[in-house]
Amino acid sequence: MSAKSLSEEKVVQNEYWMEQVRKSLKYDNLDFIRRSTDAGRNRKEIPFDLDRTTRHRVTTLCDNDPYLIFTFYAAAINVLFYRYSSQEYIYTITDILSETSPDHSKKTRALLTSRISGDDSFKSIFNNLKREMNSQASSSFALSENGLSFYAGANLHAALLIHPDSGSPSSRAIYPFVIGFIGWPDIRDCNIVFDPLQFDESVILNFSGNFKTMLEEILKDPYLPVKKYDYLRSEELMLLTDVFNRTSAVYPAHELLTAGFSKQCSLDSDSIAVYDGQQEVSYRNLDLLSQGVSGYLRKQLSVKKGHRVGIYMDRGVDMIAAMLGILQAGAVLVPIDTAYPLQRIADILMDSGLQVLITDSFYMHNLPDAFSGALMAMDLQQADFLSLPDDDHEIHLEKDDPCYLLYTSGST
Repeated sequence: MSAKSLSEEKVVQNEYWMEQVRKSLKYDNLDFIRRSTDAGRNRKEIPFDLDRTTRHRVTTLCDNDPYLIFTFYAAAINVLFYRYSSQEYIYTITDILSETSPDHSKKTRALLTSRISGDDSFKSIFNNLKREMNSQASSSFALSENGLSFYAGANLHAALLIHPDSGSPSSRAIYPFVIGFIGWPDIRDCNIVFDPLQFDESVILNFSGNFKTMLEEILKDPYLPVKKYDYLRSEELMLLTDVFNRTSAVYPAHELLTAGFSKQCSLDSDSIAVYDGQQEVSYRNLDLLSQGVSGYLRKQLSVKKGHRVGIYMDRGVDMIAAMLGILQAGAVLVPIDTAYPLQRIADILMDSGLQVLITDSFYMHNLPDAFSGALMAMDLQQADFLSLPDDDHEIHLEKDDPCYLLYTSGST
């Protein structure tokens, strides 16, 4: 195939991808035609700085090559948006300008794709982006010395647009979120121009801080898997690990666990109380379920205050309902781990003196012969115990009454 036909094929491919992106853009006004717009209309600009040391290290790492510096910052933003979104593909749209045109007016627009996994190193992502750029750019690739702007996103509905730009907010006003790097190869200034109707200023400030932290992490070790980079600023890290985790509270010593649960049910009955990965239940329905267990234990199985009732089932909504029902009946909860060896389970059943064992249809048929008490299968008898709610509350419990009896695996 001739060089001319290869060039023509690239043009066709670029036009095809641009049409796909135009069709899928989230914002109707986010086209790829540079047009004169009112810079003050829904535009706000926030400057941010990259410290001199960071800029110098990037420049040195890239051998002072504007093309490599361009690719480095593009790759860094791709990695940050991957960490934000966890999306496998980050799309980049870039203008490739021609050096043969004195005013760089001739340009080709190409769609680049970065496929990122958390196990990939920054270096590999950088190299892949560089290779893809090389495959679509000719040797006449040039950067405007005035600046570079990024329109950032993690899918075709918010594609990452990278193009040499004048750095003037007026020329970038059509984009809702643009990062500008002014001056190449030694960046003189950085800013973010954004639409305040779509982005809160605190989000933009947070992004600029995350980007600077990500750059510092990458420069420490560009060969690390990108999932290991910590892009959170120290203030965010403190919020997440310290402030938000200050959940300690004085527990009312006079209040029983069952009373605390009932109080929460009355305060927030429709909120989700338990989600086990397969099903979820509200506080109201969990209360109905647990009251049904309590009523069945007391009315059908004659469980009294202080009797011992075991649970032998997998963790989930039914197990939580059974635990609450046992406590509401005034019984002592005896949990048995389904992972224990059968001999250990047999020892617990013999030693604990259980009046009742609550289980399910699967584990009911996998019990040691040692147990001779009453069995209750949560999944088979739900209709029965829901018809017997514990609505008379005759049990009078004290805070010093036994709550549970716990057996270890036997290895300690």
